[in-house]
Amino acid sequence: MSARGQASDECDKCGAKDNARVHNGLRTRDCKIMAQAKSAHPDPKNPFPGDEMWDLLGADFDTEESRARLQREIPTGSEIGLEEKPFTTLREGTFLHNLSEIETYKLLIDCLRMRQEGVRDYTGSAMTNTIHDGKSASSTVAFVHFMVEAEKAKVLPPWWNALHNFECIRFAKLNNDFALTVARTGQRIQEAWGDPNMAVKLRMLGQKVYGWNVWLEETEGMLQQMAESEDKSALKSA
Repeated sequence: MSARGQASDECDKCGAKDNARVHNGLRTRDCKIMAQAKSAHPDPKNPFPGDEMWDLLGADFDTEESRARLQREIPTGSEIGLEEKPFTTLREGTFLHNLSEIETYKLLIDCLRMRQEGVRDYTGSAMTNTIHDGKSASSTVAFVHFMVEAEKAKVLPPWWNALHNFECIRFAKLNNDFALTVARTGQRIQEAWGDPNMAVKLRMLGQKVYGWNVWLEETEGMLQQMAESEDKSALKSA
């Protein structure tokens, strides 16, 4: 708490100049790891955890209740498919809002997997810390950085906090279809989500997260056009 009795932006466990709300529920060790992940200048004395350590950290939050919840059979795309104006929500940064935790986890994982394929296919080089870099058996570390960038880009839902980072990694570990050890092409993503436009949507979400586009198309202008088209369709049906 500050001297005036107001909530401080500094976490009292790790000292991160961050909204302490996102660290609620974390132990000091895990809290410091998340601060390290978000730092522009990581502490060389405390190296960033590798894939195996992130898996262990995720397991720290493993309970019978959480495992049952993360392994529930929920049809992929059953929620996001109901969005009336998905390109409008992408433009406004609310694409991941109003969804369950599980559907959000799936979208974030496939967004990273779509991105790593795009980097390799369109730049000819591998995305660091992914299964394509010749050193990593999993894209877990790249995914952690992706979630950090997603928070900075303000595309995560309002209910998201640091615990969800760990739980999302755990979800990937428990669900083979969303494993970060497995590649997923745009075609496979479209088939899994039952949406011929899902690959495009995830490319656009990835651009929002990272601030730049690896594909040849100029997606920002395309996003604006598609959102305007949704607005026009809504007016016609009104």
